[in-house]
Order: sequence, then structure tokens, then C-alpha cells
Amino acid sequence: MIRIVIPGWAMPPALYAALNPDVVFDYGFFPGSIESADASFDVFPLDSTNPSAVMTFAPPKQPYEMVAHSMGALAALARSPLRDNAERVVILGGFAKFAKSSDNPLGVPISDIDAMFEN
Repeated sequence: MIRIVIPGWAMPPALYAALNPDVVFDYGFFPGSIESADASFDVFPLDSTNPSAVMTFAPPKQPYEMVAHSMGALAALARSPLRDNAERVVILGGFAKFAKSSDNPLGVPISDIDAMFEN
């Protein structure tokens, strides 16, 4: 079965390789290092500021599973061809809301999230 991995922040490329993926989405968090982790999987580049861009990826016709971590869970659960056609969806460390706000006081401060995009 084909395995598609949709990463989140702070998931190093070596961990992608350990999941034995066929396809890994690259949000650009580790430029140039994904291919060096394991050349046996395809890399599909995405814009980290637009997780819904996963919708532009044409999923395979044969059965596949999707493994999503953190922010990748948002893309995996979004209304998209990936979610609709997956035989299995595995979510690692998914959460309902990441950013700190009045309804999520334990979330990550917006300034910290902004800094993640800058680095």
C-alpha cells in the first residue's frame, strides 16, 4: 500500500524516512535536507502558509494511507481528494487549535508562530 506523509513543524526528515513513505510533502522547513534523508520517496513541495494546497496533489488510484503530523493533520482532515480517497488516515499529534487565543489559553503565542515562519 502506498504511504503518503504530511508533516508538521519540527518533524525532521530522518523521521519521514523512518515512516517508510512513498510520498512526503515538503513545506520548506528543511530545504535541501529531505532528499538527503532518504532518496527512496518522492517529495511534493507545498507552501507552509497554505496547508490547503494539498488539494492540488492528485492522489494515487491504488489504495493508500496518509500519515499526518501536527499541522499536517489540518491538511489531512481538510475537505480534499487526499482525505476522501484514503483507505487509512493516521494522525500523529493532531490538535484542534495551535495558536493561543481567548478560547485556547494554553496555545502557542502568535509571536512564536510568526517566528516559526521567519526561520
